[in-house]
Amino acid sequence: LVGDIYWHQGRSPAYGEGITFWALAEMVRGRAGIAEADERASARGKLETMLEDYVEDEAERKTLRSPLLTLLGFEEAPLREPQVAFAAWRRLFERIAERGLVVLVFEDLQWADTGLVDFIGSILEWSRGHRILVVTLARPELLDRRPTWGARQRNFTALHLEPLPEPAMLRLLDGVAPGLPRAFARRIVERAAGVPLFAVETLRMLIDEGRLVEIEGRYRVEGDVAKLAIPESLRGLIGARVDGLSAADRALLQDAAVLGQSFTLEALAALTGRPPDELRARLRGLVEREILAVDEDPRSPERGQYAFVQGVIREVAYDTLAKRERRARHLAAARYFETLEGEEMAGILASHYLLAHLATPPGPEADALAAQARVALRGAGERATALGSYALALGYHEQALTVTTDPTERAATWEAAARAAYQAFRFDDAERNAGQALAWYRSVGDRSGTARAAVLLSNPYHARGRTAEARAALESALAECAEVASTPDGIALRAELARVLMMVNDPGAIDAVEGVLIAAEPLGLVSLVAEALVTKASALDTAGRHLEAIALGRGAIELAASAGLTNTELRGRANYSVFLSADSPRDSLVVARAARELARGLGMLEHYRWSSWLCCGGAFSLGAWDEALDLVADLEASDATGEDQDAFDRTRAQVAAYQGDAGSAARFLAAAEEVTPPVSRAEFLASRHIDRATVAAFAGRLPEACDEALAAARLAPYVTMTAPAARFAIWLGDLDRTREAVALVRVAIDRGRHVDAVRRSLEAGLAALEGRHDDARADYRTAAAAFRELDTPLDLGLSQLDHATLIGPTDPEARAAADEAREIFTRLGTPPLLERLAAGLERWREDHGATALGATERRPAARRGAAPPASPAPAGPTAPEAAAER
Repeated sequence: LVGDIYWHQGRSPAYGEGITFWALAEMVRGRAGIAEADERASARGKLETMLEDYVEDEAERKTLRSPLLTLLGFEEAPLREPQVAFAAWRRLFERIAERGLVVLVFEDLQWADTGLVDFIGSILEWSRGHRILVVTLARPELLDRRPTWGARQRNFTALHLEPLPEPAMLRLLDGVAPGLPRAFARRIVERAAGVPLFAVETLRMLIDEGRLVEIEGRYRVEGDVAKLAIPESLRGLIGARVDGLSAADRALLQDAAVLGQSFTLEALAALTGRPPDELRARLRGLVEREILAVDEDPRSPERGQYAFVQGVIREVAYDTLAKRERRARHLAAARYFETLEGEEMAGILASHYLLAHLATPPGPEADALAAQARVALRGAGERATALGSYALALGYHEQALTVTTDPTERAATWEAAARAAYQAFRFDDAERNAGQALAWYRSVGDRSGTARAAVLLSNPYHARGRTAEARAALESALAECAEVASTPDGIALRAELARVLMMVNDPGAIDAVEGVLIAAEPLGLVSLVAEALVTKASALDTAGRHLEAIALGRGAIELAASAGLTNTELRGRANYSVFLSADSPRDSLVVARAARELARGLGMLEHYRWSSWLCCGGAFSLGAWDEALDLVADLEASDATGEDQDAFDRTRAQVAAYQGDAGSAARFLAAAEEVTPPVSRAEFLASRHIDRATVAAFAGRLPEACDEALAAARLAPYVTMTAPAARFAIWLGDLDRTREAVALVRVAIDRGRHVDAVRRSLEAGLAALEGRHDDARADYRTAAAAFRELDTPLDLGLSQLDHATLIGPTDPEARAAADEAREIFTRLGTPPLLERLAAGLERWREDHGATALGATERRPAARRGAAPPASPAPAGPTAPEAAAER
């Protein structure tokens, strides 16, 4: 009861690094009924008709139109935000899936470009709620590139083609050649060793040689086959078949092999210089001999094209070409593809020119081919970038470097490679290419180039928390580039430095970003203005100007959205979530969830990762342990990044600690410490101290926990980083440490209802230790009211636990606080906090006796160096460090 089935099929040609999204473009052409011979205007009209058929909303059609035109090579202007292309292509198939089952068959995936493999992964991840069946056919080489292919996907089935058993092989031969003598068939099966293609090719060879003859639908062996020689390998068998062809047919097959797994009659005619009618007759003979096949499907965009029946036949034919012959044929193919319209040919063109160059001895001719290859590779890289296939773009740019000798061109190519590598999360490659470009620009005194390359170098630095190195690179470049400070390149350099200054809480960040805004707006640099506004909002928040930050943050998001700057919009949304967290964690989580869903829908993995971590931190702070762990598992399964393994384990360590599994917490933390990358950003370092403090506390090492938490508090002036130190010191009863920690909490730069309530709760703890019990009661009362209003149960429970155990159950309010804390910790599932509460109350009973409750109260005095309580209180919740990027 599946209903209508919408079939789509595409294959990846075997060229170099892969042709960008070729198989996907074939599927879209097939759905729209676009043939390869269609003129551009006709093809655009068919695409528009297809969109009207499957996408009812005109506004949605508008968002899909440009990415689809770019995919098919009909859009000359690159996409402003290439990352949105994935979302647009997915949405088309999702809309079709509303009519029935959509089947996407990707053939020869081992030859696919990295972008196509990523796109298939995005369908499996983001479109799993739609009726879409994805079938991928590939050789085992795919697993060399993607060892975990399918391993983490839901509803994934892998079928490995194992050698066929003898009975199945015999049935296969009976189907191909009915009447084959059984003894003879067994000889073929024995030699084939379970490989169907080997057995079938053996039959084809014998038919070609006339040793198997068909008579009335039955096959008979002719001549003496007692000493039948069958090559040992499949390649040897196919090579024998190719060698058995006439010289003209063998040459034609070699020409076709240069064109690829499939080819058109027109391309073959251009390559050979022979008329199509003559070629058609010869090709018909090769089809009859089952060396080639012809596509006769009227629905296929490749109708009329020829293809090798097996990729290995094409490989054998190509390998028989001498180097000089390869050069001539690849050059002829390149000349032909240059005459065709469509940017999708860029990768094919680049591959042919590069292969022609590699087959040419050093000299003027090789130099000329290198120049042509360089231009073609640059075009292929630009197309891959326009489609958001950044890893493939990086491959093209790095190939271009192998045929580029001019220093100026090499520098420009290094820049392009650095941009692509950063977008592909290949941070080492980004750093290497940007560093080479920066060194060359400096050596020749090119100030604009120096500014651009310094920005490119800073990106991979701060992506991995190496903020000090990013700042050093940018400040050094700015000192050199004063003369271009008011040009677009110079303004971009200043904007990046302002962002880094904001990240390290430098007071000069606001003035720096204000200078960027003043310089950028008159030049119409809207993208820089929007980015600078996002940075300024964060700098204002860091400076304690919380309401200004929220207002400006909203404006920055609106500007970015109206200008179509999705990257900037999502960065602004994430930072806005951070601003709100100081005021209302629940409101912050709502904003982070919306940003996550937007990034998810657009397939923008880095923003999805970032907003997911913000959601994880928000859920954690509210005691929603299961949600936090689900977010970690989702991130880990999505392959959104390879940089977060330590953050996954750190989050699990924190949750395990709160849930009372100290052993698992210690194991997770140890695993995280083994893979933690080096960083210099203070928030990242502070977060690691918080992780160690929490695990140490639950292991009964409260003095160690306090030391770690104080180290965090001294590094990062935020309440989330300073509050744990105060809480641990209060539990220790160490007045000196408590005073130091609370002093750091007081001067923390974040402001808002939530962090102010946390401050009030910790001030109450200090007041209780100092004997100012009336002040403590008042502050606990105020903090609890704020936490209830904000609906932050974990904070409320921690504050009420302090209230109950420091003021004591002889006080009615403290007894009520104990009851409320007990209910919260039971509901959240935090046994250690329940134990801590029980231990604190029991200590009061031991001091006063069961009958003394309600009598004149006695309170525990503050102490220095006291032994930790049996069940120490955990540190306050901290978001994973990956969410600290702003």
